Amino acid sequence: MSDRKLLDVPPLSDLGRQRIRQAVFDRLDREVVAPPAPPARRRTALLVAVGVAAAAALALLVVRDRGGDRPVARAPYPSRITTGESPTQVAVGDARITAGPHAALTVTESGDAGVQVLIERGAIEFAVAPRGERPPFVVLAADVRVEVVGTVFTVARDGDDVTVSVARGVVRVTRGGEEARVVAGTAWPVEPEAAAPTEQEEELTFDPEPARAARAKRKPHESPRVDQAPAPPTARERYDTAVAAEKTRPEEAIATYRALAAEGGEWADNALFAEARLELDLGRRDAARRSLGAYLRRYPRGANAGLARTLLDGLK
Repeated sequence: MSDRKLLDVPPLSDLGRQRIRQAVFDRLDREVVAPPAPPARRRTALLVAVGVAAAAALALLVVRDRGGDRPVARAPYPSRITTGESPTQVAVGDARITAGPHAALTVTESGDAGVQVLIERGAIEFAVAPRGERPPFVVLAADVRVEVVGTVFTVARDGDDVTVSVARGVVRVTRGGEEARVVAGTAWPVEPEAAAPTEQEEELTFDPEPARAARAKRKPHESPRVDQAPAPPTARERYDTAVAAEKTRPEEAIATYRALAAEGGEWADNALFAEARLELDLGRRDAARRSLGAYLRRYPRGANAGLARTLLDGLK
């Protein structure tokens, strides 16, 4: 006798047995006479198979491209960089970008198209290895385009004002269709050289010694001693003194006029014209011509400009 406990199963009724039998035969009928898969389901299976094959082929192509010399195309990936009080340094491939304080720029890497940096403001230093046959490394600031050959350089932008300075290597700078090649130790744009003074301007340079000597001669020989030095004469007083000295001491008057013109101020206009007029009265036509020309260059709309042009036309 087995130790296992037998379960008491109540006997099935005729209706129960009939239901079980019918369910079994219905299932057999469905499995034996099952219709073929609908065409739509077969097309779906076919499309899935084709998609899997295409994905496998694409994966194989990507692997081959990465193993070969041709770079794999990538979608552009822009990154915006802003700085505060301190500079920030980032690496883009083998290039190093150092953004100075309060700068803003956007860096876009696009594979076959290379690297493009758009500077919104601030001074940015770039250290870029020689590009060779690789896609270009381009910096844009306002309407200026800088294409990197391989160098260390800085681009600074303040509004529409852009400067480029090269520490090592060479860059190509393009603006308004004009291209410039900037080499190490130079900058763009090139600062204009200061113009050398003309012969006329050199002759009109004020030498204070004659004026001091003229004032010394005017001092009385027996002036009273005072604890405080007298105040120097005003420009108006010196001008009036020179006018009074034109008849008897013309050279002293000319020296005073030149001193007043060189010092500037409200009496410089009248003094420079008075010098030219006195030179003309003394018959010194060349000196008068130079003084009148200097006056018109300095005061083209001055109070004596009309008369100065008339006198100058008469000397031609």
